[in-house]
Amino acid sequence: MNYTINSPYPTPRVEKENKEYGYLLLDDYAGGISEESAIHTYLYQSLRNLEFKELKEILLTISKVKMHHLLLLGEVIKLLGVDPRFESFTTEKTPRYWTASYISYEKDLKKLLEQDIQAEKDAIEKYRLHQKEIKDIYIKELLERIIQDELLHVQIFTTLYNQIQAV
Repeated sequence: MNYTINSPYPTPRVEKENKEYGYLLLDDYAGGISEESAIHTYLYQSLRNLEFKELKEILLTISKVKMHHLLLLGEVIKLLGVDPRFESFTTEKTPRYWTASYISYEKDLKKLLEQDIQAEKDAIEKYRLHQKEIKDIYIKELLERIIQDELLHVQIFTTLYNQIQAV
């Protein structure tokens, strides 16, 4: 099974340094709905839900894809002139450090998959919003490539959810 679309990732680059874009991308990088949060959520879920062996491997593999997204975003954030720390910023420019409270600790398999599907959809929505706000063509291209993986993850989790519903 593929966990990424069959298309290369663009090389991280930017048209020019722009700290506002960097601060915006920190939310995708390490906010409540972020690659960092998804990595830890899926790692936790893979350890917790051992009764469905296929799910464990899927979650671990998707978390590796998320880690690749995190690295790409971190490189872009750095190129934009911002330190790629595990934080995001409120509208008042107050740092909000990444926290394990962003992780879903759901144990029920159906609810867990429902949350994973929604989290992927929320990430897509946020990436689309950031694509509109960011005018840098290279960043827009990278976000679009990441969105394509997120759409695939929605499909994968939806298929698993439907399999569980059928049981």
